[in-house]
Amino acid sequence: MLTPPPWLNVSSQVTSHRPELYLAGSRTAGARMPFDVIDLGGAQCMAMVPPSVRRVVEAWHAAGSPSQAGIAWPRQRWIDGFSAEAAAFTMLPERLTRQAVRDACGCAAESPAEARRAFLVVMAWGYGRVGYGPFRVRRLLDSAADAGTELQAAACALREATPVEAYARLGDHGVARLARLGPAFGTKFLYFCSPPGDRPALILDRLMARWLRDNAGLALNEIRWSVPTYRRYLASMYGWARELAVTADELEMCIFSEQAGLAGSQWGYRIRTTAAEGTPA
Repeated sequence: MLTPPPWLNVSSQVTSHRPELYLAGSRTAGARMPFDVIDLGGAQCMAMVPPSVRRVVEAWHAAGSPSQAGIAWPRQRWIDGFSAEAAAFTMLPERLTRQAVRDACGCAAESPAEARRAFLVVMAWGYGRVGYGPFRVRRLLDSAADAGTELQAAACALREATPVEAYARLGDHGVARLARLGPAFGTKFLYFCSPPGDRPALILDRLMARWLRDNAGLALNEIRWSVPTYRRYLASMYGWARELAVTADELEMCIFSEQAGLAGSQWGYRIRTTAAEGTPA
């Protein structure tokens, strides 16, 4: 059975929360505390940090601020499934780390072919050890002849506009621009293609949505493409990250890792604690 990473003390998880304390426009007693208001294109959110969010970040700092370790992946399956892009897979390490994937996505905005290659690397990371990943991604790409063009447009929006506008290039109002591509994997592509900065696109998948709903009172539908939902999510994460003096993607990683451990996910315990790989708790 998978266990949470050693730097997470699940027994101290905050299960009681008051969502109204963390939403814009609150007039509760908690609102008397100093806070900043993050405005992201119409979505305003108080940067008043829920106790559970603060706890996860403090535990991560106490453990030395480890990065998420790489995950094993079935390289040959991806090469067999996408022989034309074999080079994109052969250059990757045995364990895929966030940094390795980010490096592979650096040219996604340059052409449809580069965007497609970046997307494949992100999908390899996202599926991890799951063997049917190449089949599902092949089905997705085969159903959209212009997939590379659509993905490049989203990557360009990350450079030239905002993460929210890039998200809108992939879907909104419950409709995906690429059939079979949902927000969980779409936001992974946006995250890894984001240029350096303090407000990148962030992953919003079932692990993130479940933890935020259960622990921070932030209810988000991670299955349906919705620009307002994603804007509200980013506004909350940016505000909390600024208050906690971490980057927004560090905050996302902390939450993602904790929920993965709670859910028994393949990501649940592989945390890089030093230059060498850590060991399960």
